[in-house]
Amino acid sequence: MINLRIVREMEFVGQGLERYMDQLLNGPRVRVCGLGPVWCPQVDVYETTDTFVAVSELAGVKADDLEILVDPRHLKISGIRRPPREGSSRVLQTEISHGRFSRVFRLSGFIEPEQVTAGIEDGLLKVVLPKSQATASGSAIPRKAGE
Repeated sequence: MINLRIVREMEFVGQGLERYMDQLLNGPRVRVCGLGPVWCPQVDVYETTDTFVAVSELAGVKADDLEILVDPRHLKISGIRRPPREGSSRVLQTEISHGRFSRVFRLSGFIEPEQVTAGIEDGLLKVVLPKSQATASGSAIPRKAGE
């Protein structure tokens, strides 16, 4: 089963700076994935009238090795793809990337975290993030005085 947690926005703050620094230090050609230059699954994020949808290539990743965190404005997909080795086999050549990964996305609108759904089919993870009704209809989110 995929671990889906709702978190506060503050848990995402330091990750953007970490990613920027990795790109600055390692150059633009290195694929940076939250934890440094490692295997990083590709993700498509798109928007419909009522939802944001993220689809990620995660062939070989078990649902139990995934964690999805959401808050009203962010999505984080993290986990591990384990090496596809058999018992005590000796590696002759390895081309399949593996390891820990972490991807964070800031959405262009607010979502309803309690209504997020996720599933894996044919090696693709699909996360559906319903838009907040307040923002989907164009309504403003009330602000406190002085903001």
